[in-house]
Amino acid sequence: MIDIRDNTELLATVQYPAVCLTATREVLPSGEGTIQDGTVVDQHGDPELMARFAQHYLSAHQAVMPTGRPPRSVVGMMPALHLLVMATELVMKADLMRSEKDAGKHHSLKDLYQDLDDVHRRDADDRFARCDLNVRLKLVGEPTLTISDLLTVYDSSYGGASRVYTDTRYYAEPTTKFKESTGMHGANLLKSNTPYPIFLPRVVESLIATFRFFDGAARLQRLGGQVARGARAAMKDNHGDWGLVPSSLGLVVVQVGQHTWMDAGGEELPEFRRWKQLRPPGFSTSWMYGGSRLLFYQAGQHAPPDSESHIDGIRCRLWRDNSLGMHSRDLYRLADVLESGAMSNTLRM
Repeated sequence: MIDIRDNTELLATVQYPAVCLTATREVLPSGEGTIQDGTVVDQHGDPELMARFAQHYLSAHQAVMPTGRPPRSVVGMMPALHLLVMATELVMKADLMRSEKDAGKHHSLKDLYQDLDDVHRRDADDRFARCDLNVRLKLVGEPTLTISDLLTVYDSSYGGASRVYTDTRYYAEPTTKFKESTGMHGANLLKSNTPYPIFLPRVVESLIATFRFFDGAARLQRLGGQVARGARAAMKDNHGDWGLVPSSLGLVVVQVGQHTWMDAGGEELPEFRRWKQLRPPGFSTSWMYGGSRLLFYQAGQHAPPDSESHIDGIRCRLWRDNSLGMHSRDLYRLADVLESGAMSNTLRM
């Protein structure tokens, strides 16, 4: 796997059953293997991983697509088109997942694009308008294309009897597979409407660039935050792939251990609930932090330093200038809160 941000390779392992020949020490696989790289996907999904798949599908499209000459057959072009359509779908669903929107189970590229946040669509449109193909059209006074223009082409084919998503897999199926309502059921059909991707690779590149631009870490960095992948402080119970220095954003963070805030049934303890009501945080999370709860506040003029502390009977760790471990999902949510101006409460000691 290749990381979408810095192209550093992650370690994957392949295991398979095998027999070893004593005489030659040759290892013969005796069944299918398995591959994993430690990736865990939970109920929230992993938008960054999905975007990395989109990037890989785009790269595979570029490798498979004939270059310097037109394809010699539709068969020769279909695998590349399939990879490209998959890349388009995946990166948009990744964006929707990250924004905590339900991407649904449909494959309509145009509908997925319309579901993106308005600001994300505007950014992607602007990037696509500046791609080389559109720039050349503009220079000669011709109308340029939009992303919606392009995605509409890939949403239906042959009078709506099929979709490109389906065509790339089942191109040669009997036309009796078409619904009778299309008027093409059982017809002899010269399939001349299969799209040939010229602009779509630029659309995917624009969408991937937009996904990266609105990454939580990137947005926090633009707000002045000191945040970097793999930079969390080497301390016990400090979880996450990213390290954030709260003070760089004018914040202080209270980390409360699992047994301090949560009962055996997963509910907040009454004493912690009362404590939090007196000190409502601007943002909080307990997702994949080893059971800890992270509470975010404006630092204020008298923000406490990094330390182990007791605040009004609650044992906690305070984070201000050390690098707090965080997950990408929460960096994105924290950026939402800061950009909205909702982070107003300071920590009462």
